[in-house]
Formats: sequence, C-alpha cells, structure tokens
Amino acid sequence: MSNRLFFPTAFAACMLLASCGPHLYPVPRNPITEPSVLLNRLDEHAGRFNRLSAVARLSSKSEQGSVRGRITVLADIGGRLRVDGWTPTDSLVATLTAGPEDFHYFERGAGECLTGRSCPENLALLLPVGMEVRPTVGFLFGIPPIRPAPDWTMSFDRRSGAYELVSRIRGGDWQRVWIREDGIPVAAEFIEDEKLVFRMNASDFRKVSGRVFPMKVSLHATREDSSLTIKYRSVDLDPVIRDEDWDFTCPEGMGLRVVHCRDE
Repeated sequence: MSNRLFFPTAFAACMLLASCGPHLYPVPRNPITEPSVLLNRLDEHAGRFNRLSAVARLSSKSEQGSVRGRITVLADIGGRLRVDGWTPTDSLVATLTAGPEDFHYFERGAGECLTGRSCPENLALLLPVGMEVRPTVGFLFGIPPIRPAPDWTMSFDRRSGAYELVSRIRGGDWQRVWIREDGIPVAAEFIEDEKLVFRMNASDFRKVSGRVFPMKVSLHATREDSSLTIKYRSVDLDPVIRDEDWDFTCPEGMGLRVVHCRDE
C-alpha cells in the first residue's frame, strides 16, 4: 500500500516568480474591528451547509502511501461520510464509510475489508487529515474546526485579503483563522506546544445553489506528516441521500478484519 493510484497521471508545473513580489490587498477604508462580527458571520456561513454530493479529484500523501484519482463524496454535516474511489473506466477501487461511531473500508486487491471505530487513524486510510469524522466533514465544506476561545486579536492580512484572527486556547496552544469580510474562511492554523499541528486552506470560491463554496480544499497535518487536496468537479449541496446510500457491503469472498484506534 505504498503507492496507490486510482489512475495514472503525468503532470508537472513550475512557476518562477523571482522578479515579482506578492500581491497585496488594500486595507479596507472602514475595517472591521470586532472579532465577534466575523466569527458570527462565519457561523452564519457554516449554517448554510447540511449535505454534500460531489465528484472530485483527490491527491494525498501519508504513511499509507500516495493516493491520486477521481472520487465521489457523500457527506452530512452531522458527521456521516462516504468516499468512493474510481478508475477512469468507472471500476470501484476503494470505499470508505464513517459515522460518529463506526468505520468501514474496502480497497480492491487488499484481500480483506476493515471495520472498527471511527477515529483519525482509520479515516487516514483515504482521508489523512488527522481529525475525527465531524471536523473532517466540515473540512470538505471548507469550514475549519475552530475551538471556543474567550479572547481574540485581529488584524487585516494584506497577503490574503482576509482578516487574521488569533486566539490562545490553553498553555502554548494557539489557533489562527483567516476570514473574509463576508464571513468566508480561507485558511486556518492550529499550533500546539508552539508547533504547527495543521494548516487548512480553501480557495476557488464559486456560487453553488446560492451559497459560496470552495471548489478546492487542502490540509497539511505536520504531526502525521500528511497532506490532502480535494478539487471538486461537480457539487450538489441539496442532494437527496437515502439511508441505504450510507450502507457498506464488503465484496463477496473478502474477509473482514477489525482495526483498532490508538486509544484502544
């Protein structure tokens, strides 16, 4: 499982910008000064999403290896998730389903299906983001898992064109989130013991069913030394998802093995 390809790819790009400095956005004439204004707008933005059905291209790298290819995604903001990986000829090569408690995984050629509790290390078989299923689903919508904090500082970041909000969580732990004036989050960082745990980015925003949605989301988790990028090709934010759409069936003839989480 050191190098898994949903389909072969040969793509390389290089941009040399040595002679050009970064683009800087102008500071707003009437900048927002209260972090609560932006945090409330972010909450309103996140509250517009419930379910997702999408076709996307996934690219990831983790200790399980590299994965690249086309996926279909079903997600419910309450913490339910299904990801299927496909070949160019529409052959199923991998399935991951997860809920608040349970996890199931199939990979063609592996010889057995996996089942167990829903936890970051099990989800990492296809989505190496280092998070539980609920914040993982939020990531798919471009929503960072912000922790409650009593105090925030804020400044306008001219490089991103968004406000940078910073708060101390506890001890040496910090969180940063970059929020546009309209409440759309574009990036987030979490620092524990003065070390970056992960950084999330959202970009290529488009209107989908009247809602602003990021057509590209990415996350780099330094603790797990993993990275994940999802580029959406088509998105439905109002799908009809039946209960059976979440069902997992291990292919006939394959064994079933229970895998444990780190805390078990």
